[in-house]
Amino acid sequence: MDNLKVKSAMKIVYTQLERTYPNINWNKTFINGGAITSILSGWKVREYDMFFKDEEVMRQVIAEIEKRANVKITIEKTGENRFRITSDKIYNKIIRITENSIRYGIHDFVIRIVGTPEEAIVDFDFVHNTIYYDRETDEVVASPEAIAAFKLQHLYVHRIVWNQTILQRIIKYTSKGWKLPASEALVILYYIQKHFNFRKAVKSFFELKNIQFNSSATDDELIAKLKQNPAEKKALVKDRFMADLEKSLTTKCLARVHLKGTANKGAIEIAYTSMDELNRLARYLLDEL
Repeated sequence: MDNLKVKSAMKIVYTQLERTYPNINWNKTFINGGAITSILSGWKVREYDMFFKDEEVMRQVIAEIEKRANVKITIEKTGENRFRITSDKIYNKIIRITENSIRYGIHDFVIRIVGTPEEAIVDFDFVHNTIYYDRETDEVVASPEAIAAFKLQHLYVHRIVWNQTILQRIIKYTSKGWKLPASEALVILYYIQKHFNFRKAVKSFFELKNIQFNSSATDDELIAKLKQNPAEKKALVKDRFMADLEKSLTTKCLARVHLKGTANKGAIEIAYTSMDELNRLARYLLDEL
């Protein structure tokens, strides 16, 4: 992962902020989310999600935006280090105000939580988005899981908080070639159908365009891709146990089941030929879970 690339981009961003808002202590902020992934991937950054470590600094930035944009922004504390905007929502070319953040220019100032990066990333939906840049230490921080997710370009679930935004991100990343492992798809679908209507969940999830489903990567594949030296695929000969199990699963699911790998490690592929069949399979699997 090219940390220098991120640091170079962050230097430009913070230099501009320090010139525009010279009285703000920007060391009490950090940037993470999609901007970091975009920089590492060479994509155009649409906005920078900025979080605050200090409540006073957050309020100073809000006061500056109020003066410059000629708006009134009211916030209230909803819990320990938790805030929300209670004033009217605004959407225009200059400023966008929602309950959780204020976008002014290309900067999205997030106010829903004020604290350490570790506290902020708890709410993040995908693992790769937990990578962040800390202005105070001038360091790019990423867990091994986040690095692996980025290297593989796989959408691994970190935590599901909002169903609508996670679906939007699935579209965003899969349209750029990222994969959604089948296991993660089931986790997301299970969450949605648990909290919302099942039929709507299936429709909203599986009718999304351009989603590329992929079986979970094995350890060997992960290591190979991290070394940028893909492992050569070898033909696998199923033993009697695997062949019988495959037939039993096919009979049980009423759909073609294909076991990939060995008895120790591999993946299960279930084929379907229509939306109705997919609905039936999804309902069956979720009931069993």
